[in-house]
Amino acid sequence: MPEPGIWNLEKVIEENPLAGEPMKWTYLVEGKHTAVNVVQFPSANIPHIHREHDETVYCLKGEGRFLLGDKTFHAGPGDLIFIPAGTVHTPISDGYFAGLSIYSPHFDAANPDREFVKVAPAADAQ
Repeated sequence: MPEPGIWNLEKVIEENPLAGEPMKWTYLVEGKHTAVNVVQFPSANIPHIHREHDETVYCLKGEGRFLLGDKTFHAGPGDLIFIPAGTVHTPISDGYFAGLSIYSPHFDAANPDREFVKVAPAADAQ
């Protein structure tokens, strides 16, 4: 069983900066039923699917569009994004993006349920 804890997300980002990686995951919790990480991207990411996991992303930093299925939505700090299992998704930012990502059920960071896919450009949602 993981230990309970409290994390300052600004400090997590400061202590785990991007260093040229296309994306960075800093795992905070890997519990029996969920996994929590801070995810960072320098710009647009590669669309991907989690076949067995729902993902909820709370936008911490950065602003831009976010692909969800066949539509794009504007997302920025303070926005909460729910991504059901099997939904193609990715941030499409104009620069840096950081979010708190919560997976359910438990997400094994050593063997991630993450399949990168190619998709056609999405329509903007209203």
